Amino acid sequence: MPGKYKIVFYLKGINNLKGCAMSEGISKLIEEYKSTKKSLECGLKWLPTNEAAKSKIDVINMIISDLEQLESQCR
Repeated sequence: MPGKYKIVFYLKGINNLKGCAMSEGISKLIEEYKSTKKSLECGLKWLPTNEAAKSKIDVINMIISDLEQLESQCR
């Protein structure tokens, strides 16, 4: 999962970015979260009862959804 520092840095700097730059930053975060989600889903194939991983996937899905909404507002 993307490190907390990336998210905090991004959120602190979001007001300084405009248009394309902000949309590009959001796109990068979305891709990192999607990659993390894919890794967790692959792990669930071997440990299908891992509730912690399932919960993290749910959280990641919410974050991705929020970032996609934010990205669409920037366009």
